[in-house]
Amino acid sequence: MRIAIACEGLRVAPRYEYCESYMCYTVDHGVIVDCQNMPSPGVNYHELASTLHEIGVRVLIVGKIDESVADLYCDNDIEVIAGAHGDARHLAEQYLTDKLTGVDELCSDDDEEGFDDFE
Repeated sequence: MRIAIACEGLRVAPRYEYCESYMCYTVDHGVIVDCQNMPSPGVNYHELASTLHEIGVRVLIVGKIDESVADLYCDNDIEVIAGAHGDARHLAEQYLTDKLTGVDELCSDDDEEGFDDFE
């Protein structure tokens, strides 16, 4: 499994659509075993969601993201975590240990509540 984090440098980008790159953390048995930086490819969101899914990304952590874009990732079996801020590696580690707080999981059936905060 991989966790991708939309970044500016080594920190989460405040707005998903303006991210410079994706820090992609490969996870094996709950431990980060590899990290690769993938520059933002400049393709449409449909292609990017498909590409990230094909390379094994199952979680996307972002700052703010539009609901329609988050839905594309959810449709590609990628869990979207919005409202994150801070160091990318630290966020990936917090996600793996269930200690990531102050964020919203956008792929569940109850997405409607609280989403307005991130548009």
